[in-house]
Amino acid sequence: MKTKIAIIVISAVVSLIGWSTATPQNSSPKTINDSSRSLTTAGSTKGQSMQEIAKEARAKLNNLYAEKRDHLKPRGSGRNLISEEMSSYFYSGMAFDDAEALVEEMGGKISKRGRNLLLGNSPLAFSVIGEIEINSSFPTKTVIVFTLIPTDQNKYDTVQKVEIEFVINAI
Repeated sequence: MKTKIAIIVISAVVSLIGWSTATPQNSSPKTINDSSRSLTTAGSTKGQSMQEIAKEARAKLNNLYAEKRDHLKPRGSGRNLISEEMSSYFYSGMAFDDAEALVEEMGGKISKRGRNLLLGNSPLAFSVIGEIEINSSFPTKTVIVFTLIPTDQNKYDTVQKVEIEFVINAI
């Protein structure tokens, strides 16, 4: 219950403070820098460019949305987690920079790193939130929210936990 409230608060705070609009510093295609586990879907994504991986991941998100859209719970009525289905792209132990870059390459926005003072000492206080809009039709907007939790407070080298979910917001 506390986690659910914390994620709702994080989403609201991120909306209030705005998003980081940093542009990539290097225009060459990025590659996943992962030595601990190879990313797998139909084949290994190791060595693929970030653009190729993002394209595959975005296609998977679109397919999941098409499958689940008629059964999604509105905000406050439960969660629509898809972390397991996306675990070949986002997983515990991946480089934090790679997770953020992948969300951005998929067309998403990433919040700034740092402590969210409104969450106090919650483990989610140092989380980074990513968001991709997937559907908007009045009176609702459906977004995919990525909660990237670092391994330690204010230490953004490795992702400890990833939660990915569809969230239906009122416009």
